[in-house]
Amino acid sequence: MLNAIRFLEQVGREQMSSDQYVAAVACLEVSDLQRQALATCDQGALVKLLSAPTSMFFGVFAPEELPDEDMPAREQPEEPADEPEQQG
Repeated sequence: MLNAIRFLEQVGREQMSSDQYVAAVACLEVSDLQRQALATCDQGALVKLLSAPTSMFFGVFAPEELPDEDMPAREQPEEPADEPEQQG
């Protein structure tokens, strides 16, 4: 299982042509069923073989990221305007 996970991580980091992908899958030390699922890009079969959760979430949150234009901006409370002093 761990070899298949490491392979998927590697594929995510590197750009591979389809020929390179097929060659890399052929060299993996995984079960024949895992190799076949990887070779045919059968996500469902691989999930079952690895006993992985069917739903996953991956997100990257950058603290210095600019706010999304679709998100409403936070409203700042209005400060009371200074009124000029009245002379009586």
